[in-house]
Amino acid sequence: MAIKIIKPGRKKIPIYGAKCGYCECEFEFNKEDFKVRCDLDYQFGQIECPHCTSTVTFSNRPKRYSIVK
Repeated sequence: MAIKIIKPGRKKIPIYGAKCGYCECEFEFNKEDFKVRCDLDYQFGQIECPHCTSTVTFSNRPKRYSIVK
C-alpha cells in the first residue's frame, strides 16, 4: 500500500533571538547561523553580532516559530 497524504501539515521553523551586550543591537536568526557550545551542565549558542561583530552568547531556546507550508 502506498502512503497518501490527505491533508499536508505545516512545518515549524525555530527563530532565535539575541541582544549584543556591547552595542545593544537586537537581532533574530536561524539555527544554521550560530554555533552550539556546551559547558558541563549547560548548552548555549554563540553568534557574531551583525552590527559590531562582537561574540554574543545566548540560551539556544527558540524565541518563536515561523510556520511555512
